[in-house]
Amino acid sequence: MRLATVFSGIGAPEYALERLLGKDNVQIVFACDCGECKLRDKKSKDPLLPEEVEYLESIKDDAFRQQETKRIYSSLRKRHWVRETYQNNYRITEDKWHDDIRFINGKAYRGQVDLFIGGSPCQSFSNMGHQGGLEDARGTLFYSFAKLVRDIQPKAFIFENVPGMLTNNKGETWKTILSIFESLDYKIVFKEILNSMDFGIPQNRRRLFVVGIKDEQKAALFVAPQKIKLKRYAAAFRDSNVPAKYYLGLLGFNFTTTNTARARINMDIIRTEKKNQQFNWNGDFIFEPIAAVQNRPDVLARAYVGQYNGQTGAVRKMTPAECHKLMGFDVRDFIVCENDTEAYKQSGNSIVVNVMEALIKSVIDTGAIQ
Repeated sequence: MRLATVFSGIGAPEYALERLLGKDNVQIVFACDCGECKLRDKKSKDPLLPEEVEYLESIKDDAFRQQETKRIYSSLRKRHWVRETYQNNYRITEDKWHDDIRFINGKAYRGQVDLFIGGSPCQSFSNMGHQGGLEDARGTLFYSFAKLVRDIQPKAFIFENVPGMLTNNKGETWKTILSIFESLDYKIVFKEILNSMDFGIPQNRRRLFVVGIKDEQKAALFVAPQKIKLKRYAAAFRDSNVPAKYYLGLLGFNFTTTNTARARINMDIIRTEKKNQQFNWNGDFIFEPIAAVQNRPDVLARAYVGQYNGQTGAVRKMTPAECHKLMGFDVRDFIVCENDTEAYKQSGNSIVVNVMEALIKSVIDTGAIQ
């Protein structure tokens, strides 16, 4: 199965497909992610300056354009943590990694991709109309995704985004996006919101997914993935013997146990993981009774021990490994980023593997991407 992804992150589609078919049966044609970059123009939210975009667009040679894109992006970040995590977990050579979706020549990959997956950020959508087709989306990263679908002509594609896309600009954005997808000569077989807690992961994470299939006869065989009853709750994903550095002091304890708008404790189903989870006591946290830590002098030297719901104990963050498990990754075979700050961001920015696996299986079952 030949897979290509953009906004690839830590590779939830890759992980899902390898889990379905086995690593030896998945070929990664290319992947793309710019990572965490500083912005030099805070108004545009584009890490590149206009003259840099113009320069890269002017380069005709694909390999040189890719080389120059990497050179410019390498000056905008201290370290490409996302690419490192991706390359630690998947079989991909450096020439198959792109730093910016806008400068990928999709026509060079035509006929080489079975399944194409990505989910563009939502910036600039409010400026999109719904009269000019693909040209309405120019200047947005969605335009770049749709253009790649048109140029690569994969057998099927999956697009992922936040549910707010449906209501952005009073629904006009979604009208434009749907009309563009339909204009690409694909049968749109699925355009629904899926929640990870309906696919075995105790996280209330709702995301919009769009599936397009090239072969109309195969598209008619598509059956939406079936929801399953949630059997395991968040406690089942917890680590044991957690390092002391994850436990909170007095201020953190008081904040997380009282500020339910920002933090929640010991929930069966966690809130949506976010890029900034666990920072400034934001997200889901775990209260451990004193019996669980009383023989941990390292924890007691760091943590504040106080009262919560009539019990004495300490509060800790979720670990990066726990966050990844609650996104569907098995940390026994997935290498989590060694930098905790980056690891939290990477899991929060990812797609839930179980949802992606179910959706990909529905596409495979049509025979469209055999």
